[in-house]
Amino acid sequence: DQLATSSLEGARALAISSTDRDLSATLVDIEAMAWLGRHYADKIRAAVSLAMLQETSDEKHRDQGVQHITDAYNDCAKYAGISQKHYHTQMLARPGSFDWSEMLNFVKKDIALIASWKRN
Repeated sequence: DQLATSSLEGARALAISSTDRDLSATLVDIEAMAWLGRHYADKIRAAVSLAMLQETSDEKHRDQGVQHITDAYNDCAKYAGISQKHYHTQMLARPGSFDWSEMLNFVKKDIALIASWKRN
């Protein structure tokens, strides 16, 4: 989180005074990657909360997990918003088509999964 915050602050500070097109594009990429990093950090936190819920049945872990995965969704939305302005949907070798809207839909499903999780 600290590195993402530092990256966001640094990129924004440099962007204010930059007139160089290549630097501006790089700063946008730094901002996008900072949001993507936060997204995955929050997804990991949500997974840990889900594991704790599974292990203890303590509902506070569900609440924490839902909050973390909701934060992950918001981070992903910021990443997608930035990326969609600068890049197009891509065809990738292993996963196939990569689309930011589809990525957001997967995170929405994660929110529902954690909210409705039942212990085995």
